[in-house]
Amino acid sequence: EEINNISVTPKMAQAFFNDERDSITPRAMSQLITRLVYRPLLSPKSTMLLMDMLYQCKTGYKRIPAFLPRVLIGQKTGVLGSWRQGIMADVGIIKLPTNKGHVVLSVFLKSKKSNYQERERAVGLTARIALEQLATVCPQVKLILDE
Repeated sequence: EEINNISVTPKMAQAFFNDERDSITPRAMSQLITRLVYRPLLSPKSTMLLMDMLYQCKTGYKRIPAFLPRVLIGQKTGVLGSWRQGIMADVGIIKLPTNKGHVVLSVFLKSKKSNYQERERAVGLTARIALEQLATVCPQVKLILDE
């Protein structure tokens, strides 16, 4: 395959996928975003710039936000390898009403049996179900879902 004008052989691609040094779990990704918001990892200016980039993301509207009302969501989408390999991720930060904090979600999916659109839908439904469960113990999340 051609990736950014760099020729990648199947052997190189397999070596990349097998290398555990370049990996993160959904939990670790959520912790990173949470730390970014609530504990200074970067300068205030850099933090604002990065958060602004997350809130301006346009590529993931069929993922985490797909089954949610119109709320402020910052996100970073990703597809690892080609769409045929079935690896998809979306990390989102949802601002709660009346400045009551944020909800951070990370959804990682791997499925070679589904197509790209089905995987996007699965990410969106997973986010919706997670928020519905959280809403049972967090009234601010329930406000989002009831909009």
